[in-house]
Amino acid sequence: MNSLRLRTKRKDDSHVGVSPKSRSTGSNQFMKLVISFGSLIAVVVVFGLGGFLVISTMIPGASKESAPPAKKDCLKRKGLPTEMFVKPTADDDPTIGHPEREKTTVVFIGYSPERFENYDQILPKYGEMVNTIDRVLLLWNNQEECPPPVPAGTKVPIYVIPQNTNSLNNRLGLDVDKYARTRSILHVDDDLFLSEKYIRKMIVSWVKGGINGVVGSMKERRFAHPAFGYGDSIPKAHKKRLAKLKHNVVITRSMLMGRKWIGPYSQNAAVLQYVDGQMNCEDIMMSALVRSKTGGRNPEYVKITEAEPREELPHAGGLSDVLFKKKNA
Repeated sequence: MNSLRLRTKRKDDSHVGVSPKSRSTGSNQFMKLVISFGSLIAVVVVFGLGGFLVISTMIPGASKESAPPAKKDCLKRKGLPTEMFVKPTADDDPTIGHPEREKTTVVFIGYSPERFENYDQILPKYGEMVNTIDRVLLLWNNQEECPPPVPAGTKVPIYVIPQNTNSLNNRLGLDVDKYARTRSILHVDDDLFLSEKYIRKMIVSWVKGGINGVVGSMKERRFAHPAFGYGDSIPKAHKKRLAKLKHNVVITRSMLMGRKWIGPYSQNAAVLQYVDGQMNCEDIMMSALVRSKTGGRNPEYVKITEAEPREELPHAGGLSDVLFKKKNA
């Protein structure tokens, strides 16, 4: 257990994968490792919660009957679609199975008003990509501050969905399952802008790869293994023994994956508890989940080029940094 080094900060980090010997065996070993960590966190949470409940009965004013403060009007859900989700088929949507035309759903997790200038830049641009994006879902995690305004009159519908918890698990939560209409989900950080050509390149790679895998940026590919944790490269001490190990993790800064994985992820209590306990690592768990269900399949990675660019935007106020500071306060 001590050999697995966990991430402490999101900016330069990544995920977790499998053993090179047997893909499925390595995948199972990793998932066991993840679950054991998750179980440990769960035990701590349970004992901590029990202690709080006991203390609350002894301290005046700590009653569980206290009403929560009323939400600001801007944090109430408004104007969301009401139609029921129907699994798309080629008969319903003629773009399905045609990678040059199939669309995706862009999903952000937002938190900081410091990123509003980023949204002013990226939302109108994504809102014009009607041939590539079906919907944009901005999951607003901040429980106190209002979300950014949505540009009016965009060709692509943009929905702001206030979340009930400030959790990175919301990336694959029930709201995404409910409001995404496409077979794929494109997770993007709000300090990036992906050009339409780059998004199309990711969709093409995903469809041609058989829609069960994950696609990410070549810039952010990672190794992961129980022997050394995760990193950009295999440590020298392990290189000879793990010579056949390939990159097996992709970061959610720009990750395209099937919406079919929402259910298995959101129903795994140990994984959810682990991510909330770490306030990080949801992308590690996504990669591990897909590997465990596909016989150890590695992600696909696409290059950023001048013709298919990805633009970096200001990083101030990111959710990962906010959660990191809270965890280490």
